[in-house]
Amino acid sequence: MNIIKTTILAGALAAFATGSSAAILKFNGFSGQQTVSVDSNPSGTLKYTGSAGGFKMEDTGNVLGLGTNFVAFCLDLAGTLQTGKNYVINNVDPYQVDRVLTALQRSNVEKLYDASYSMVNVYSNKDAAAFQLALWEAAYETTAGPLSLRSGSRIGSADTYSTKRRAKEFLAAMETWDGVNRYNVNFLDADDRERQDLVMATVVPLPAAGLLLLGGLGALGAIRRRSKKKS
Repeated sequence: MNIIKTTILAGALAAFATGSSAAILKFNGFSGQQTVSVDSNPSGTLKYTGSAGGFKMEDTGNVLGLGTNFVAFCLDLAGTLQTGKNYVINNVDPYQVDRVLTALQRSNVEKLYDASYSMVNVYSNKDAAAFQLALWEAAYETTAGPLSLRSGSRIGSADTYSTKRRAKEFLAAMETWDGVNRYNVNFLDADDRERQDLVMATVVPLPAAGLLLLGGLGALGAIRRRSKKKS
């Protein structure tokens, strides 16, 4: 997997643009994975057959502010993942000149997270592999419209029918998405030009008003329970 990416200087510029410090991320294995096969387009100019799933990443010291341990996924079919490499959060213009996400591709990735990530068990081999398949579809598709594993700019398949069907379920959820932004999606840019660029998401915090409402409802429920006991 060899796509020429940006130089270390470009990675530093991305860090400056986003206000993010570079962090050395450690790869601690897959959270779940299965073998898949994908083409970057119907003509098959960029093919990959191998493991797909969630990456257990460790950021000692929480330099990126995403937690010391989190699960990330790959958005780069042509790079390789290696432990101990520098990454920055690049939410301004991911992933720079050699593999820039178009506005459509970025929107697809963010929409996929908002619509289906709550359905994903990242520690399940089937779910982790299926979500990775769906992410590659979202990140490589160049035509607007419903996403499909069978046609378009990137096609994919899995070793098992159930995994492929699960990936289709994640993509289908985008078509019935209610428009609620449930996740903050972060694009992690490697400053080593041969390494994979990653993506991960954190849950959007509930607004303070929502927390107060939940607290009030909880207190009301407690009062009602006490009233029932007395009666």
